[in-house]
Amino acid sequence: MNFKELQSFVAISKYKNFSKAAKALYLTQPTISHHIQTLEDELKTTILIRTSKSVSLTKAGQLLLIHAQKILNEKEQIHFMFDHYNGDISGELEIATSTIPSQFYLPQIIKAFSELHPKMKFKIEKLDSAGVHDKLELSTIDFGIVGAKSPHDFFSYEKILTDDIVLCCDYNNETESLKMSDLKNISLIMREDGSGTKKMLLKALESNGIEKNHLNVFATIDDINTVKACIIGSNKFAFASRIAIQDNLNNKSLKIIPIEDLEISRDFYFVYNKKHTLTPLSRTFKEYILSKD
Repeated sequence: MNFKELQSFVAISKYKNFSKAAKALYLTQPTISHHIQTLEDELKTTILIRTSKSVSLTKAGQLLLIHAQKILNEKEQIHFMFDHYNGDISGELEIATSTIPSQFYLPQIIKAFSELHPKMKFKIEKLDSAGVHDKLELSTIDFGIVGAKSPHDFFSYEKILTDDIVLCCDYNNETESLKMSDLKNISLIMREDGSGTKKMLLKALESNGIEKNHLNVFATIDDINTVKACIIGSNKFAFASRIAIQDNLNNKSLKIIPIEDLEISRDFYFVYNKKHTLTPLSRTFKEYILSKD
């Protein structure tokens, strides 16, 4: 049993596919298959169940995965220790996050962290909260940033950001404030159905007696920058993240319209799977991002 065989096994458990695992490790598929066969011969047991459509772990494979991850993490710890000693920390982190953190929070964090560790690489994927949790459960990403928690107790959350959902319009719009009942009469641009902003908005409106079908929705758009571009210079309104429109508030292209008896706030959380041991690199990034609260 050697490190390369364990790396191949962990990669297959992550990607559930021999060709994807081989591509990730820059190996050929026959080499990956040979590594797995060698492990099974040495351990005298089957660690993978192979079908024409997928690959899954046996009970023995699940047990091996726990120890293989620990062994590889210890190996990485040694490299990390000496990289840190030589001022040469490197590696890749995979993070999945929803729209607002991916566009208006994470880029600044990554930029600052990369200035401290210039050999670091990142892979960022934009998903909704459910998608982030699915990937974390399978350990196919290192961390996530979400606006909603999962009921499963194997996730650990740290609040990193608080945001408000506000009604905005063109800066020159003469409207100064609105009542809840006025929302039925204005022309609204809404986010797509999977948007966390839209979910929280509709929930808040429903609690105040306003249903989705009461609203005059002019357009549904899945990108916040497109939403902002459609509002500027028009008579349309939109509910948006305060963080997402902060630059527009500063340059006076948009303004916020207060709504009587309606305030919507939400928190964003840095999340990871506490069942899986963090690598030294992951732990370093976690400590960094949490220090920025």
